Amino acid sequence: DEMESDGAIYNVVQKHDNNEQHNLLNLSNASVDTVIDLTSNKNKSIEKKPVEYFTFINETGKYKCSICSQEYKAMQYSDTNLRSHLGFKHAMHQYLFPSQLQQRNSKKFTSTIALLDKQRFDKAAIQCIVDDGHAFGIFRRPGMQKFLETIIPGYHGPSRKTVRKHLDKLYQQHRTSLRESMKKIPFIALTID
Repeated sequence: DEMESDGAIYNVVQKHDNNEQHNLLNLSNASVDTVIDLTSNKNKSIEKKPVEYFTFINETGKYKCSICSQEYKAMQYSDTNLRSHLGFKHAMHQYLFPSQLQQRNSKKFTSTIALLDKQRFDKAAIQCIVDDGHAFGIFRRPGMQKFLETIIPGYHGPSRKTVRKHLDKLYQQHRTSLRESMKKIPFIALTID
């Protein structure tokens, strides 16, 4: 009764003969109903479920891809990372959300540096980290990003993951060469004070 006395009608939608939907939730004094355009809704639900390609592993609580055997975490109500795996790694773009497709399309055109140049720059940056004892993420800091964008537009520096991976390789190489050189030494003396 109170809502009718205020002159407002809530959540009433009528369908007319011409299949246009009009929202009668019009609290203004205007005499024209508000038209809802349902075709412009960008949040369409995707019918495909990515879980079809994954098996749940009880011990780890992760999902294992049945195509490549990679394991991924997934939240109870979100399968976004499973979708991105199928879309980006296995070219199953029908599983991607519109925002992921947009992200994919924008990434295609953002890389302006050739792969060989990027690898060469990354190698030099990692050598700088090793020689000068910098933090792994120094090239991802805002000041360094501005500097890199100025001297090499499009280059962002190596990620921490890339640095860690290359440092592991460098460590293994150095360790192997050290062992080889130690084989040639007949005696070693150690003193502890």
